[in-house]
Amino acid sequence: MFSMSSLRLRRIAWPLAVIGGAVLVVPAVASAAPGSFTSSTSTPAVRASNSSAGLGIDAASKGTVIRATGSGTGTGSAMFLRQSSTGNGSNALYAKSYATSGVHYGVQGVNISPQGAGVYGQGVNGSGGDGVIGEASSDGGAGVFGSSPGTGVMGTGGVFGVLSLGDTGSAGNVYDLSDGGWAGTCDATGTSNLCAFGTPFLDPSVAPVVVVTPQGNPGGSYWVSGAGQDGFTLNLASAPSGTVVFGYQVVGTIPAGAARSERAIPRRR
Repeated sequence: MFSMSSLRLRRIAWPLAVIGGAVLVVPAVASAAPGSFTSSTSTPAVRASNSSAGLGIDAASKGTVIRATGSGTGTGSAMFLRQSSTGNGSNALYAKSYATSGVHYGVQGVNISPQGAGVYGQGVNGSGGDGVIGEASSDGGAGVFGSSPGTGVMGTGGVFGVLSLGDTGSAGNVYDLSDGGWAGTCDATGTSNLCAFGTPFLDPSVAPVVVVTPQGNPGGSYWVSGAGQDGFTLNLASAPSGTVVFGYQVVGTIPAGAARSERAIPRRR
């Protein structure tokens, strides 16, 4: 009699047919049972491929569809995706949440180590490609949102919501949502006027650079002094006849060798 013991792990059904008095074993479509596939070498435990334009893996679940866990002391990834298609708009990873209520994410990255990032994007040098592109729909959402304290898009501690070691470019307008953190106004009524930032600088090593522009006739020369974590002093050579509104922009610079320097961004090997 045909033994099924060697096939128990895969639970493959083998229907029997009788032809001319002989028993013919006809393999049916294999159906893998819930379980696990293991490999003790560099050979993949599971390999799926499709030579046409179809799917390599088609998985569906009421809960988590695919869970990937990396472990060990070596260098590895819980999931490594490589896209070699030449069609426009091909993605190594495309994640979309179809939920219409509650808080959901297309991609959520969480990092619990002292360094690194929840999501790390890197463009290839010389390719002109971008590491991370954030695009919001017209409903008021954010393409890329970084919040502080804590880690924003990339940053450590409670100082940086978004941190960049290179140039920062914007094809549109820049908005200050903190009501006077990055830009704001200050009323000048005398020769010395204290102007407070809406959002103070948290890092004591930061040296704020403030640029002011009068929105009316100040009646003489003016300058900035005493810029610090909380604000600055707006000085006028002579007291104005009334109130003169000054607009300001402020950028914090970190001195070389300060505690929060380039090491705040992990370098890719």
